[in-house]
This record gives sequence, C-alpha cells and structure tokens, in this order.
Amino acid sequence: MPIFEGKYDFLEAGLSDLSYAEIGSALTHQEYKEIAESFSASLNRLMSFFELPLQLIYWSSRVAVVKQKARYRCGVSPEDDSRDHDPPIKQMFLNVFEEATKAGGNELKFSAGVLAGLLGDQSGPGIPPAREGVEAVLAAMVMASYAAFETLAADLWVAALNRHTVLADNWADKNKDKQITMKDMSGYGWNLSKSAGTLLRQSKRISFESLNDIRQAYSQAFKGEHDRVFEECPELIIAEKTRHLFAHRGGLMDQKFIEQMKGNPQYASAAAGERLRLTGPIAGSHVAACTGCGISLLKTVDDWSLAQS
Repeated sequence: MPIFEGKYDFLEAGLSDLSYAEIGSALTHQEYKEIAESFSASLNRLMSFFELPLQLIYWSSRVAVVKQKARYRCGVSPEDDSRDHDPPIKQMFLNVFEEATKAGGNELKFSAGVLAGLLGDQSGPGIPPAREGVEAVLAAMVMASYAAFETLAADLWVAALNRHTVLADNWADKNKDKQITMKDMSGYGWNLSKSAGTLLRQSKRISFESLNDIRQAYSQAFKGEHDRVFEECPELIIAEKTRHLFAHRGGLMDQKFIEQMKGNPQYASAAAGERLRLTGPIAGSHVAACTGCGISLLKTVDDWSLAQS
C-alpha cells in the first residue's frame, strides 16, 4: 500500500518492544551502561509524548463520567453542575477519580478509537483539524528517535575509543589526513590512552552528522566487524531521510528525497512538492529501527570490549 493511502492507526506508532529499558543492565562496562541509560531516558520521554494525546482523550471523557457519578452519590442529579463547588461534592469528585485511576483500563486502545473517528477517512473530503496535529506528533517521534540513535552512536564510538587505543589506531590508519597535532595533544597532558575518542570528536576530526558518517566511523575503527549491525537495519536509512525531510523541509518532498526513496515501492507515487504523509505504522517502523539498531550497537560494542579483556 502506498504511503499516501490507508488509515492513520496512531496506536501503531508506539513501541511494542520495550526491551530498551533493560539494555543497561545487560551491559558489562559502566561507561556503556551510562550511554544506554541516556538512550532509554530519551525513548521513555518519546513514549510519554506519544501517549499524551491518547491520555488526554481518555481522561477528558473519564472526568465527565467521574463528575456524574460523584453528583449521583451525593444525591444530586448527574447533570446538575450548580453545586460542584460544595465541599462534600468536591471531595466525592476526588474519591471517584481515585477509584477510576486505580481501576485502570485499556485507555490507549479506547483513545485510539476516538482519535480514528476524529481523523476520519483519508480519502474523504476536507481536512479534519486533528489530522495535521497527529502528523506533527508522528513527525516529532521520528525526529526524536533518530536523534536518540545518532547521539548514542556518537557517544558510544567516543567511549569505545577512549577505552581501547587500538580502535583509534585503526581509525587513524584510514584517515591519515586528519591526524592530531602536538597542540591537540597538549590539551590532554600528552596522554591519549583514555581520551583519544574525546579528542577526535572535540577537534572535529570525526563527524556523526549523517548515517553514512556513523557507519564509516564504526567500520574504520572496528575494521568492519560491526558493519552487520547497520546492514541488518535497512529501515534506519529511510528513518534518517525522513528525519531530514521534516527537519529541513517541513515534510515537503523534493526530487532529492524521491531519488533516495527509489527502489521502495511505497514511495513510487511520490511527487515533488507534496507533503509526506505519516501514519502510525510508518512512524512506528522508523522509531523501531532507531531503537533496534541502537540496542544492537550497544550490545555488539560491549561484547567486543569484553572479548578484549
């Protein structure tokens, strides 16, 4: 199905695999654990952002029910709001709301159904006001998840080179035109045994501004041993291009983006100047790719370091 067709299915944008929350405890080295914890915190914040509109929909409807129940228990007509400020009724509001909170429920699925009704049929006339807001949330999720992966990849590479000077040697062999100077070294007390990665990054000898930069940095430092991590995440490439499209062009497709998407049948009908429509499944696949590749990269580098000890 082309990306311009189908339902929004907002609920599909959420991560079904929450294993990222446990990745820190599965690692051996403390510096990698700290990077994993930051990665998890970013993804937790992203998930909270994703759930916010769903929670607001759910609780706005629940609050109306809570008020009606509280009035009824106080002997007041459920539709009569004239005494809502009376202390006994206000207290009953709190009591019933607490009961509803403890009881929980399937609020996300309920809210997703309500949201689907608000969005309407994609092929129908007019543009419901909620549609642009939902797509803005989905775009923000893609951008935030890729930023989380990009940050993880950069921080992990630096930490690995700080820990293993052989990785810095491998990288230097492939980048003879980017050698550090005596002036660079003097700022680190002439000892790079625990700061080679930091120096290379701070002196801008290395860049992590594109996925290609990231892949090349890892391939050169680890002599291709971790290339499979990126090869097993082809969706990450689309996630990066989508992130750039929304960050730099507000989601309006240009010929460059269309050329980059060649070979992917979902984008076959894309036209320059049109807005890229995001749905829950599309955004969810991008978020999952960023998350999965981040987890895989953490595990692979941690295992490699463990094998060196």
